Amino acid sequence: MEFIRTAKMSMLIASILIFGCTVIGATIKSQPTSISVKAPINPGSTLLGMTAAKLQAGQWAIMNKAGDGSAWASPLLWVGSDTILNYADKGLWDPVRNEIHFLGKGAGGAEFKMISYDGASNHWVQEPKPFWDLSGTGASTFGHGYEHSTINPVTGDVFWRQYNSSEIYKWARSTKTWSKLPAAPDIGIVGSLEYFPEAGGFTMIGAGSIYFYKESTGVYTKLASGLDMADGYHTESTYNPIHKVVIGGGGNGSKKMWKISSSLVVTPIASAPANVGIMASVFTVDPASGKYLLFTSGGSLYDYNVTTDVWSSLNASGVPIWETSDSNKIIFRAAVPVKNFGVIVFLTGYYNTDAAAKVYIYKHSN
Repeated sequence: MEFIRTAKMSMLIASILIFGCTVIGATIKSQPTSISVKAPINPGSTLLGMTAAKLQAGQWAIMNKAGDGSAWASPLLWVGSDTILNYADKGLWDPVRNEIHFLGKGAGGAEFKMISYDGASNHWVQEPKPFWDLSGTGASTFGHGYEHSTINPVTGDVFWRQYNSSEIYKWARSTKTWSKLPAAPDIGIVGSLEYFPEAGGFTMIGAGSIYFYKESTGVYTKLASGLDMADGYHTESTYNPIHKVVIGGGGNGSKKMWKISSSLVVTPIASAPANVGIMASVFTVDPASGKYLLFTSGGSLYDYNVTTDVWSSLNASGVPIWETSDSNKIIFRAAVPVKNFGVIVFLTGYYNTDAAAKVYIYKHSN
């Protein structure tokens, strides 16, 4: 499958009306189209859903940006001298309530934030400060967002792991209150959590080990250990809604990944063509085709076919989320697969710059 959608015409400039939204088609010449979409007139419809329905394979759209009334701007993202998007690569999608959640933190003692997007109102807000969060109080706090958060897609409950800690907390969506889970096993300083609906809990990957926490029993089970994850730091993992597996691993300087089945069997997969890990890549999944996508810090793009166990290089030219002001092309980028609409939402920004704060929608395949 080609990532770039090639137009039959060398140039196409069009203005299309989508449910009250004006969509302006950009020039297309063997590159992905980038579309800006205004907020919907009908409050009963969601901008995300309407835009996703009109996108074709390889097309991008800007859903939110600074100044559009959505509140996606520097005041939401900037804390002290850093952005909450730093050292993180994923957000969380609630398919029942049409919400996006992102949990992140700036460097050092900067404030932790949990922010949420409401699809019905097309608006972002900061959730109340958790009882366990000491950031911004002068206390010594470290860490970022990493992949330390995950979500139960049925209940909307969010889970968060503290930096270098056995502490994991649960945010109950129904009451918007936090509670503490049983002490977790060691997955190193920075690991990865990913919810596995078919298994009824979430996986934990880091420090050469893979664990599973089952919600109904409150029990952690070791699935594998002694795995070669280099230093086991900055691992990534992503659930696949088509193939019903979780694939994860990597870490600083590592290309090695493992597949976890719904019966919690762990098997190695073909090594990735580039390093996989926080700040090295954004590892996500196309929820329409089930192919994994690897956006790298060097500006390369690959997909992974679960069925054939093959990685393929894709055309990465013209991808609008590449950060052009930095040598790291995926810095301050977080991906959110949206199964309902068959798209991926990308949360982006660049330091304290409003012009760089954008939320994109990307359709990889029809």
